Amino acid sequence: MNRFLLLIVVFPLSVLSQTETKILSYDVSAVMNSRTREITGRIHVETRPVDSSSTQFVFFVPKEWTINSLRNRNNDSYDDDRTTSVTGNVDQISLDLSDEKLSIDTLILDIEFKTILDSSSFGSIFINQKEFLLPYNTLQSWLPQFGSLTADHFSLGITVPQQFTVVAEQQLDTVSTEGSRTWSRSDSQSTVLSSAFTLCGLSNAMKQRSCSSDSLYSVTIISSPAKFNQQYAAAVTRQLCDAIQFFTTVTKQQRVAHITYAVVGERKYDRTISTTKKFAILRNSPAYTAFDSAALTRTSYNFWLNRLAEHFCPTVNDSSEVFQPGFSSYLAMRFLRASFPQMEKQEQYNTISSALTFFPFGTVAAGYSSKANTKDILSLKGRYFFLMLENLLGRESFDAVIAAMSERSIETHITFPEFRKLCEEQYGSSLDLFFTQWLYRSTVPEYVMQWKSETTPRGMSIVRATIEQRGDLFSMPVPLLFSFGNRKITKRIFVDQKKQDFTFTFPQIPTGVELDPHYTILRWLLEIRISAHAKTSLQFLSINRDAANAEREALYALQLDPNNSTGSAPLAYYVLGNTAAIAGNSEKAKEYFLKAASSLATEETDQYRLLSSIRYANILEGDGKREEAVALYHRASAEGMNNPLILERAVIEAEYCIRELFTPNNDVWFNIH
Repeated sequence: MNRFLLLIVVFPLSVLSQTETKILSYDVSAVMNSRTREITGRIHVETRPVDSSSTQFVFFVPKEWTINSLRNRNNDSYDDDRTTSVTGNVDQISLDLSDEKLSIDTLILDIEFKTILDSSSFGSIFINQKEFLLPYNTLQSWLPQFGSLTADHFSLGITVPQQFTVVAEQQLDTVSTEGSRTWSRSDSQSTVLSSAFTLCGLSNAMKQRSCSSDSLYSVTIISSPAKFNQQYAAAVTRQLCDAIQFFTTVTKQQRVAHITYAVVGERKYDRTISTTKKFAILRNSPAYTAFDSAALTRTSYNFWLNRLAEHFCPTVNDSSEVFQPGFSSYLAMRFLRASFPQMEKQEQYNTISSALTFFPFGTVAAGYSSKANTKDILSLKGRYFFLMLENLLGRESFDAVIAAMSERSIETHITFPEFRKLCEEQYGSSLDLFFTQWLYRSTVPEYVMQWKSETTPRGMSIVRATIEQRGDLFSMPVPLLFSFGNRKITKRIFVDQKKQDFTFTFPQIPTGVELDPHYTILRWLLEIRISAHAKTSLQFLSINRDAANAEREALYALQLDPNNSTGSAPLAYYVLGNTAAIAGNSEKAKEYFLKAASSLATEETDQYRLLSSIRYANILEGDGKREEAVALYHRASAEGMNNPLILERAVIEAEYCIRELFTPNNDVWFNIH
């Protein structure tokens, strides 16, 4: 009799020692009971360890698993003498192969298992009585992981109650019996296991599908009609089909032909659960319950478009952080700019406003090398990096760069220096100054302009513009827009000094002169400097857990904008309320939260009004006033549902507080969710 031991593990899965293998066959048969939330099944695996001389074989199983039997090729049972300890989502199993007779170095395992999937299990796999989720990825899986990402052959058969529709990357075959249906799929070609075994189930599922005009592309959303507005779903799928055509035209590459989104589960701010190449499982959001056209016109709220654009990013060997969030964000903005040109100016202003703070972020080139380089910053600054390249080279030339970049990345990964070389070939000279400034500096320029005009004896108008740079010196071409009534003339000047004078001659006096009115350059503006203090205060609080600097920045914002002209007060008071709570001054915290809740807000800061109401209620609940607090939670949730697209986070927080008793701890006040 052979033995297997369930070993104590103390490291994450990524560093655990696992036997390197080639999986020849991976076959799964499982049955789910929705009443007991139990899955039982049998797995047959044929695997070939790379090191055939090894006397030990290691693999991982989900921590919820009970193994009823583990047998070898001769149907002999391995002893279940084991010690159990759990780290993270998996248990490590080690098989002693010293007595095992392997045929052509192939190890065959038959595993009978059962597991109870409840709300406490990892990933909340069994979400509720109407939805379940079965992921398979490197971090978590409902099935064992044997050290390889692919299998030469696989099969899946899962029997679930009749009301469920099972959704996966590929179409599943179904056979119905009384009260249940068996969903199955198999493939004798090399298959990615995450694609084969990542699936979910929905009761009363609705499908919205849109196809492109030439029927080459399609997008499908499968969701619960009670949690996903079907008008919204139809609008999203239509837009994504149009976007696939647009991205394909710009990049000259067809990265995605058909993509499916399954939306399950309860509301959670982190929407993504599991993603494969053409299939994504997402969590429901309050925003999905209502149709809001803003979701289709603005990149800030178009989660779907931004995710889709990631499929069209080139594969790079280095600096991929610049491309994945930055280039995909740029493509999304390009599409929206073509679809809604009237939104372009506001969108670019919103991007600048969101990107610039005084928090000490690293450079774009630093990527994710430190926790301060968040995906949002890389996405926003990265987007502007590509927008400014487009403006510098001209759209036609930059599109030629994109096409060449995509073509090269098909056969081999492109490097960032190769991308730069493509840009310089189109530009006609070195772009060292541009790349150095925008990739390796964390600062951005600020321009201040004054202008005056005079009329010559012959009736011509001489316009003199003085441009001053504050802060670090940048060398950039800057557009000036001259207005003559309804007529507009744009001149591009090169600003590379702290203070420069420029002279222009026109046949008449301009009615106005504007510097970069469409925000083609990532730069500081006066109103953004004021609101940046409020945003910086939140970053000090949530990223660095630095209450002192958070308080200082919030007070700066209120001092610089005493009349709240920028709408920053709700955020500043919200941060001050949190810092007061951290200091143990609950009365001062309640005072700040009430001020935040009653201050006028912008679209960007409106959520902090409601979050402040929730935090005020948290303090009441901590004082034993649960009933009074719950009434405020319900009020915040109801108000948030009037605009769920923007107030999603507050709604999710309020509903969580309704379900769960509040437990005071510093993580709440440090804005950790």
